[in-house]
Amino acid sequence: MRACRGSMVAILSLAVASIAGARSAAGQAADSAAGCGYRECALGIAPRWNGLALVRGVRGEPVANLGFFWPRDVSATLRGAEATAPGADAAVREARRALRL
Repeated sequence: MRACRGSMVAILSLAVASIAGARSAAGQAADSAAGCGYRECALGIAPRWNGLALVRGVRGEPVANLGFFWPRDVSATLRGAEATAPGADAAVREARRALRL
């Protein structure tokens, strides 16, 4: 069970990193025009007492929780407001794959 949990966390971390990298590569100018720069909107994973939190920006605002005992689907959070953002579809696909593990 622990090995599966570790695999899920690793895959989800890669998915989050791919979104962050894709958004950065797309250019901060476009993000700034939309009112949401990389420092404010990048997603990360932070440990919490009840699981792993998906947090946004340098302030670490929680946007979703992966949970310790029952994995949750965070596809909508990973997809964000811009479903057409480069890398968003890959991150959602990997998150769904991690849930099946």
